[in-house]
Amino acid sequence: VAIYRAEAALAHFASFGLDVPRLRAVSLRQTRRILDGLDARGLGSRVVTPREEARRGGFVAVRAPAAQSVVSTLRKRGVLVDARGEVVRLGPAPYLTDAEIDRGVSAFADAVAL
Repeated sequence: VAIYRAEAALAHFASFGLDVPRLRAVSLRQTRRILDGLDARGLGSRVVTPREEARRGGFVAVRAPAAQSVVSTLRKRGVLVDARGEVVRLGPAPYLTDAEIDRGVSAFADAVAL
């Protein structure tokens, strides 16, 4: 089932001219925006994601001791993230606007400050 879903998603993206190289470029730009936003809020030292583009995947992983609580808080605010242990993963997507990404980073910063 996952393969069929992926095939449908890729076909949908292709209908908008979003091939794999373009999707990667969007992902890198969005993850850079998240990293810059975290740095601006003094949270850069918590980032565990590589900052080098060639090594960076599709998520920005950030240490947060109360990660599950942060996830719950953010979901109540409409920001969808997940956690693995004490690491919250912020994952952009090609359909998100810069304003939505900024709002998510801001909500994350507020949540970890609680």
